[in-house]
Amino acid sequence: MCRSCYSKKWWADNGKSNDYQLRQKFNMPLGTYNEMLATQGGRCAICGEPPGDTRLCVDHDHDTGVIRALLCMRCNVMLGCGKDDAMILRMGAQYLERYDAE
Repeated sequence: MCRSCYSKKWWADNGKSNDYQLRQKFNMPLGTYNEMLATQGGRCAICGEPPGDTRLCVDHDHDTGVIRALLCMRCNVMLGCGKDDAMILRMGAQYLERYDAE
């Protein structure tokens, strides 16, 4: 097993480490994460997909630190690549729709 895969599995399997990581990065106890996960039906808040073998990402406003929701890695990266800017993401959606119509 590659080092990256081992690390992901170790973090996913180790609840105490998940709790530590959540508290360090977001000041969020594992119980709060689990409540959010249950509220979202165990799925990404954007695409609605279940997380698979990894944990959903904690999406937050980078300026204020306010936690928004739990997202799958793809949706979290999408927001990050769009610089968390709704206008950029709208323009991307319009671009896709323009080429979808053909």
